[in-house]
Amino acid sequence: MEQCGRVKRIKDGYAEVEVKRSTACETCSASHACLAAKREAVIRARNDAGASEGDRVKLETPGGSVLLYAFCVFVFPIITAAAAFLIARSFASEKAALVSAAAGFAAAFGVVFLTVERRAKKRGGVVVVTEILESDLK
Repeated sequence: MEQCGRVKRIKDGYAEVEVKRSTACETCSASHACLAAKREAVIRARNDAGASEGDRVKLETPGGSVLLYAFCVFVFPIITAAAAFLIARSFASEKAALVSAAAGFAAAFGVVFLTVERRAKKRGGVVVVTEILESDLK
């Protein structure tokens, strides 16, 4: 997946890049209620192109990573909650099973957060600045 944005800050070999929300956000049926769709996002990207503050750059994210993260954030917590509910329901009341499902859901997000952060640090970042499109010559 490719995206363009403007470098706001450089720190420790990484660039903080402000990007406008993608066209997918514009066509999403939940965009009217989503606060994220109404503003720009700041993405931390490995600065392989050597960009400077103010430069307009191209960012790339491997397609497989996007699918993996989507699965981790949207599907894994639901599967974990359902499994926790079914296991707890087999030996406890329905209220206890619902509490177990909520705990499983929250635990899944914790696992996803820790795993994604660790994986991103190990790989040196998931998003990479690959090209400087327009340099800001001050």
